[in-house]
Amino acid sequence: MEEKDRDAGLAAKIIAQETGAVLAWLLEGALAVSNLKELPRTSAHNEVMEEWRNANNSALQFINDTVACMRGKGRGPTHGSVLYRACINWATENGAKRLFGRNGFYEVLQEGGLVRVEIEHQPAFVDVCLRMPMDMPGV
Repeated sequence: MEEKDRDAGLAAKIIAQETGAVLAWLLEGALAVSNLKELPRTSAHNEVMEEWRNANNSALQFINDTVACMRGKGRGPTHGSVLYRACINWATENGAKRLFGRNGFYEVLQEGGLVRVEIEHQPAFVDVCLRMPMDMPGV
């Protein structure tokens, strides 16, 4: 486009003519979002949130550490107390700061997707086991 064909006031004209339509569009979107119980989430959002949870949760870091634990169908069941003691040792060795009490640890494991069962009236978790229990002091 040549300089002589340019409309120097085009931006001001667009703003004057379209501001109302843009505002209406924004308000419609705000109304639609306000009718939702929660904001929609994308798979990318979910992945970032899962990474953040793992990065800030010593119990999830432990259970997802492939050097310490093995997860998958047919693993375990492993007594919760064994997992908890191993997690305490792991956290000490790895400098993890946020430690949970035993019951909080069990809750986090369940929130992390592990299924809690009872073995002789004691909590245990299926589809997880310690990779090297002999190398974990106190286990």
